[in-house]
Amino acid sequence: MDPQPCGVQAPSITVMLGTDAVELPSTLVWRATGRDLALLQLENPPNRVKSVTFGRLPHVPGSVEFSGVGFPAFMQRPASEGVNGLRRRDSKRVGGFVQLGSNMKSGQLDLTITTALPVDSGTEDPWKGISGTALFTKDSGLLIGVQAQRLPAAGTGSVEAESIADALEDPNFRKLLVPNGVPTHPATVELSGQTNADPMTAVVEQQELIDGLGGFKQNLTPEHLPFVSPGIDHEAEPQNLFHRLVESDGRGILLVGAAGTGKTRSGFEVGRIALEADWRVLHVRPGRESSITDQISEQIFKEDGDVLVVIDYLNEYLKENDSQLDLSALRHRVLPEALRRGIHVALLASVRPGWLQMADRVLLHELFDEVVLRQDEEFQRLVANNALTTLAPTAVRQLGSDRMKAICGHRPIITLLIARELERRAVAGLTIPENAGLRASGDLSGWLERRLKEDTLTVPSRIDTFKPASASDRLVAAAAAAAACPQPRAEVIAAADAALHRTSNDAPSAESIVATLTDLGWLESEGDTLSVAHDVVCDQLVESVILPERNNPNRDHTHVLLSGCLTSPRTIGRYAMNLDRLMNDLMLAGRAESVSPMLNAWFTDNATAIGHVMRLEANAGSYALGAVCSGPPWSNAAVECWRKIVGPWLDEFGDSVVARHILYRGLRNLPPDGALRLVPTALAWLKTHGLRREASYVLSPLLSRVDLAPEPVQQAVTRTLTWLDHHATSTDAGFVLNPLLSRGDLGVEDSERAVGAALAWLDEHAAISGAGFLLRMLLSRGDLGVEDSERAVGAALAWLDEHVAISGARFVLRMLLSRGDLGVEDSERAVAAALNWLDEHVATSDAGFVLRPLMSRGDLGVEDSERAVGAALAWLDEHVATSDAGFVLRTLLSRGDLGVEDSERAVAAALAWLDEH
Repeated sequence: MDPQPCGVQAPSITVMLGTDAVELPSTLVWRATGRDLALLQLENPPNRVKSVTFGRLPHVPGSVEFSGVGFPAFMQRPASEGVNGLRRRDSKRVGGFVQLGSNMKSGQLDLTITTALPVDSGTEDPWKGISGTALFTKDSGLLIGVQAQRLPAAGTGSVEAESIADALEDPNFRKLLVPNGVPTHPATVELSGQTNADPMTAVVEQQELIDGLGGFKQNLTPEHLPFVSPGIDHEAEPQNLFHRLVESDGRGILLVGAAGTGKTRSGFEVGRIALEADWRVLHVRPGRESSITDQISEQIFKEDGDVLVVIDYLNEYLKENDSQLDLSALRHRVLPEALRRGIHVALLASVRPGWLQMADRVLLHELFDEVVLRQDEEFQRLVANNALTTLAPTAVRQLGSDRMKAICGHRPIITLLIARELERRAVAGLTIPENAGLRASGDLSGWLERRLKEDTLTVPSRIDTFKPASASDRLVAAAAAAAACPQPRAEVIAAADAALHRTSNDAPSAESIVATLTDLGWLESEGDTLSVAHDVVCDQLVESVILPERNNPNRDHTHVLLSGCLTSPRTIGRYAMNLDRLMNDLMLAGRAESVSPMLNAWFTDNATAIGHVMRLEANAGSYALGAVCSGPPWSNAAVECWRKIVGPWLDEFGDSVVARHILYRGLRNLPPDGALRLVPTALAWLKTHGLRREASYVLSPLLSRVDLAPEPVQQAVTRTLTWLDHHATSTDAGFVLNPLLSRGDLGVEDSERAVGAALAWLDEHAAISGAGFLLRMLLSRGDLGVEDSERAVGAALAWLDEHVAISGARFVLRMLLSRGDLGVEDSERAVAAALNWLDEHVATSDAGFVLRPLMSRGDLGVEDSERAVGAALAWLDEHVATSDAGFVLRTLLSRGDLGVEDSERAVAAALAWLDEH
């Protein structure tokens, strides 16, 4: 169904179910884009209506038998008493086959109806009127599509249908199903005549395995996520792996790679190439079977022809005292028998490097040659970027590519999982966090726990019911190393070593622990610097030590972990930043309450030692103090321990250039009683260093504070204007001009100088996205002269020409549309930009920022007004319960050009809002 043209009233819809004579009113709640599909909601549904289970057709040639009940035109009976209107059209059951492989371009289902045609339908199209029929698989009763149209040229039995699986890709459709208890994950449809496989079978064909993939595992297929080759010359390129297996004389290949670097995907890609070469491809699935070797043998000899056997996570089948796979039997019995029968068998397995270090490599080398996957940073970033652009286009469009890369990191599987969560939030219009809450995604946390458990980096279960579980000494040292990152290797080792020295149990050396974490891929090296594969890895390790059981903190091990930071000021800073992120994560989950007092107590008890370490190096100490003062867990404790930590450092280094970092962070983030203690030092620092370019780091937070006395404010403003005389067009000036223009206490002369500097800066930097922050503040000022206002508006419109698609454009649009001094042409350009922005972002909660000033304008043309009202009503459908909706409703209801239907919708939304507020 296409959207209704503007001004056309939506049709009234009535539904009749089965043999009931009652007519059920319904409402259109969803329409597909580019597809002939819609979702109706019955206003008074009968209790007997049950939800359906959706089906997804396999991507292979073949056919699937379907059945449906429709109301074709030839089933219309003569009019008589009680049989009139819709009741004249009776139902007809139709059946046939879906021809898989047809309509690959359009994506529609190609149906062949096998039900007998009417002798005389009275029309050229015997199946006229049957469109809208729900199509179910005959055997399993899965809903697979809705009949849409006929192709008469293809024959009288040929019709087409829309796939219901395509509709499930739309999050708005899924969002309507969930509250009604309708499962949104389609089941895989079996081909007609296909024998159902034994679900307990450990060895399955590749296509059967793919058909059963759900959730993020679907991204193992090229249909969902294109494969990125490691390079035509790399030995792990799937084509090269397959050629090597073809040429091998019974030797398999063992793929080795850290968690999330593409082992499973490589197995599927090699399998796809083998299938194209007419090989059979078998995959071994994990389970508790003790006869996997027998099952592999049975499947190999089931048919003639060459076979590729893929064993992902080989270590799962070779566990000590519980081996499910007999490699010796494969080598000495199965492979020779296959050779005797003329069957070429190739083995492709994969393992993690950590398990390989503990394995019987002699046994493995008898059967496998090792191939290490490409894992360099450049390649991983290439794969990760591919995942971002493919799986999270909405989030990338809203946040920008750079921020998405920063949040998601470059480890492919972690990128995939985080991007999937960010895309879900972006599409749903939810707030996207900077660096916390991402582990709440079930897929990500589950993946992390499984992979870390494989490397013995998780807390074991309780042995004694009454004795809480706790992290091992090795895990505590590993968490200490992760919390110290990123830093030079020696500093990371020192943190792990300091933690180990607080334990009494025998443990490997800190060097060994760090080397093992690097081999496993949890730590990555670039030159001499070590960093974690992603911040979530550090969070998981540290949390497992602090909270080995969900809400039961372990004080002793936490203190051992924290002792690892007392090796250098930089390490204290790294701990503070990593713990800050973790605490934000725990606060979002409502679990920080038991942890915060414990961390604060440790900091207070060790204040003297911390203060001493901070003064070991001025530059590193400044950055470390800045991290401590930036927020949880220790900013409040730092104020309490000022005389032992911050004060002594300022006494010794407060007048040095490097003090700018503690001044910047402290003035911005400390509680007022702590930040105000820094103001005298900041003003004294500016007296000495106020003309240096880096003085912007002190000027900006000083100007942003609203709790300063008039005299310090004037000193800061004077220092700022003097600094701008020397640095007005530098990039850093933008960070100073923004808080300067936000102040409402500037004198006339100071305001004129600030505005002049801002316009000069925009002349140089108006094209960059960051200029939007300055434009917002400049346009918000009510003291601009005529000429300055024209220049500011012109700069804003030029900026919007380039950046109107980004989410942050809403701030510039809001200020621009709120101005009453726009000329006719400028107003038209601003309104057009706002409407274009709303086309992309009307589903987000932030759209209210733009709708309110847009609806307030009295100079909208007829067409612009209709688009603006339509956008406002669409936004209210989703966000009417929010407090911001009240402002939008007020401006909407004040308009005098609303049509009858729009007015009714606006009034209904207002009443709904009043019910809540």
